Amino acid sequence: MLYRSRVRAAAIAAAIAAAGVLPGASTSLKDWANGPARYIMTDYEVRAWKSLRSDGERSVFIERFWTRRDPTPETLANEYRQLFWERVKEANSLFLDSPRPGWMTDRGKIHVLYGAPTEIQDDPNAHTEGLEGASRGLIRWIYEGRPAANKTLDAIVVVPFVRDLSGEYRLSQDPRLTSVFLNVDDLKDKESTFWQSWYATHITGGRTELGALLDQGTLQAVPSQEEFLIERVETMETYATRDLAASVARYRSPLSDGSTLVVLTVSIPFEEYSVVPALVARIVPRDATRSPKVLGEASFRAEGAGAERVAQARVRLDPGTWSLTLMAADPEGKSNGLRRVPIEIPAEGPELRTSDVILARTIEPVPYSSLASYDEPYIVGSFRVVPRAGNEIVRGDPITLFYEIYGGREPYRVAYGLEGREDDGRFTPLGNPDVREGAEAVQGWSFPTGPRWPAGEYRVRVEIVDAAGARAESVVPFVLVEETSP
Repeated sequence: MLYRSRVRAAAIAAAIAAAGVLPGASTSLKDWANGPARYIMTDYEVRAWKSLRSDGERSVFIERFWTRRDPTPETLANEYRQLFWERVKEANSLFLDSPRPGWMTDRGKIHVLYGAPTEIQDDPNAHTEGLEGASRGLIRWIYEGRPAANKTLDAIVVVPFVRDLSGEYRLSQDPRLTSVFLNVDDLKDKESTFWQSWYATHITGGRTELGALLDQGTLQAVPSQEEFLIERVETMETYATRDLAASVARYRSPLSDGSTLVVLTVSIPFEEYSVVPALVARIVPRDATRSPKVLGEASFRAEGAGAERVAQARVRLDPGTWSLTLMAADPEGKSNGLRRVPIEIPAEGPELRTSDVILARTIEPVPYSSLASYDEPYIVGSFRVVPRAGNEIVRGDPITLFYEIYGGREPYRVAYGLEGREDDGRFTPLGNPDVREGAEAVQGWSFPTGPRWPAGEYRVRVEIVDAAGARAESVVPFVLVEETSP
């Protein structure tokens, strides 16, 4: 037991060193999130960190934290991690005008996040005493080509720091100091336009106080890990990915705002991902006037085990054409999945139609009516539904469908027809359709498959007729596969 304790202590000590805990800091990992890494931690990661109870759990978290940010997971080195701590080291040696470590200063934070600027304008004698809380001294960092990926920033960003009464340089939101058109010599002349009251509301270059505040907020915001992961997959040819099995289902939103609820279910089987991967979804509208949506790890909830493990998230979209990119990034760098899917969101109307008819693994009513929801993962109205992420069904498993009917006039007549694909490519009916008279607006249907069914391509044709004679039809394809031996 003593030997094991020493080995565990040594492992934790190694993790502390690898995590980048600064000299003089606590020997426990408990304070790691209070260090420089807090600049790049997402809200989800902060919550996850606070839930950890031991240094063993924290060391695993830290390794996954950096692995997710590794731009080249196929190599031994983690370049982003090395660059980050190199910037921290540089900040500690460069910014010595504060009793705090350099990385904790305003200049240190910007340096850690974005590195050295393209140009530095430094005038220790600039008259900034007229600015709130400032004494003499101004430093301006100029970044050409946007230091952050956020396209709302200007192509040239000026980050000003003024010396406060303690002698430390602090970030300034004064829009005059962030203007690329500022002549620093104007600060030295109290009669210059810089010090005239009208100048604050007629700033050259279109700068405003609100604009400066927004830019400074963007600069100090946590970089979007979701966007970073997606960009990494889309731009790196060496980043090996496999096709990601996923289900995309559209339901009418209960908010009656014309939007559509889109449910995303991703297959993350244990044999491909020994731990739950980092899951990201980006939905980009064709209409450039709308903003894209990004769903990060906190939006997905895992369910099931082994080959049946899936994760689900949901988002509401307005009518129009959208492009979905789904990604699963293995924190261990062993398996990464990618899927791109176009999504067409129809405008709401009174005509007869259905939600997407999905292949489900299980359908069961919620035990209490109060649990009915369209916001909780795996809950669709009054039913708990676990979709199949993909269209494969193992021979012997049932064919199970789930969907909702909208519009038209009740009651409905629903027919389910099973069809199989012949060698010549044609689909032919297999027996008579299963017909339901007086069907309700929420439909679940199941049909068993047997051991004598041949493997191959099949489909279920769903035909709906309402009381007024209106018709709607859906076709659900699936592939019957043989059960693989364990």
